[in-house]
Amino acid sequence: MQLLTLFQVGATPRYGEDEKAALGGNLVSQRAFLTAMITDHCIRHRATLEIRFAASADGAINSFVGLHGDDLDAGEPEGPSTKLVARLLPADYGWRLSNDLKAYNGGIRAPVHVARVIRTAQIMDLPYVPPDPRGTTSHAFDSLRIVPGSPLGGIASARLKRAFPDIEEGPQQFDEKRLCLPFLGSLNGWRAEMRVLFEQMLANRPAIISIGLRPLQEEELDESRLLAAGWRRMLAPALGSLANSGFADAASLSRTFDRFAMPAAYLVQASIKCAALSAESAAGVASVLAACLGGSTGFEIRHPSRSANVRDLPTMYCDYPVPGQPPSDAADLRNDQRERLLADGVVLQEDDPALEFMARVNHIYTLDEIHSVVELPIADDHGLPGMITRPVPPFPTPWTPGDEAAHPVVRIDPM
Repeated sequence: MQLLTLFQVGATPRYGEDEKAALGGNLVSQRAFLTAMITDHCIRHRATLEIRFAASADGAINSFVGLHGDDLDAGEPEGPSTKLVARLLPADYGWRLSNDLKAYNGGIRAPVHVARVIRTAQIMDLPYVPPDPRGTTSHAFDSLRIVPGSPLGGIASARLKRAFPDIEEGPQQFDEKRLCLPFLGSLNGWRAEMRVLFEQMLANRPAIISIGLRPLQEEELDESRLLAAGWRRMLAPALGSLANSGFADAASLSRTFDRFAMPAAYLVQASIKCAALSAESAAGVASVLAACLGGSTGFEIRHPSRSANVRDLPTMYCDYPVPGQPPSDAADLRNDQRERLLADGVVLQEDDPALEFMARVNHIYTLDEIHSVVELPIADDHGLPGMITRPVPPFPTPWTPGDEAAHPVVRIDPM
């Protein structure tokens, strides 16, 4: 996989207090761009879309949109693919085709340390179904009442092994196992926190934030769909009991599995990485980004086991299993996932389909969720640290290759 096309922001749009309508139009155009790229363009070219912010040592932060893949025709500067992407790009950003790899990599040449920002997949115990006095599994599976947090539920659950439900077994599993399911953390969106994030990037410069988006293929989802549907059926009777016990995020349990009923074109595998010259700097940027996106309940930070070449940042096999991935890397990912589940008390065998599911579920987003995670910079009257900004023209026009002169640079905001 290689970099096919790279677009660079010439100037970030700046909106005043009385320009809320124009700001709303910008957000709509960003959603339209991401939707069109993910549901059509990236699928046709089997490409990965990357949004990147790079803070260089001189205090400048540059924003990029890149397309990565193996279809070289999609990277022709005058080709139909490049022209189509140019027409889809949101207006007001002074876009230009770029080959400035130095700015794209934040001026970094040495190996980088990478902190990954990953959505949290927490493990939730299902309410325990006690056997009835006659020695058979209670018919109360449809009206669960005892939860692990209660005195009786805690005693009963403590005697059982923690495990994910087997979709081929019935409610008798509650007599034999302490059943649990994963659920994904919440999302906040981070436009209001952009200033804080970019200040953190400058404090740890040179630094890079790279968000890669890859549409899923139908064949990748077969096993995950089957498992998610089975777990969703197992969850349904327990939702009322969970809500009554005070669990505020009961609905998020359902959403974790409901997404797998959507067409593959509306699901995205996302890779969010923060890179810098030291592990501490990378973790510092990642911590602020995670806080902006959803906090500790929504996201966690993981460090890869090895440093990386900055050129490999968009395509590093350090996040999730993908088609064509080297077997050794895929095995490392699964072993890492098994160890994390073991720390939560869940034991899985190497060939358990739940292991593959758990290795990917916290990287899979719906389109609506991606719109909360990915956003191009938007400035207010105070600008943004390290970025070139300019007031929004009254009648913006879509950018096409070659018209860079129509978007003059206005200013560089102070650090």
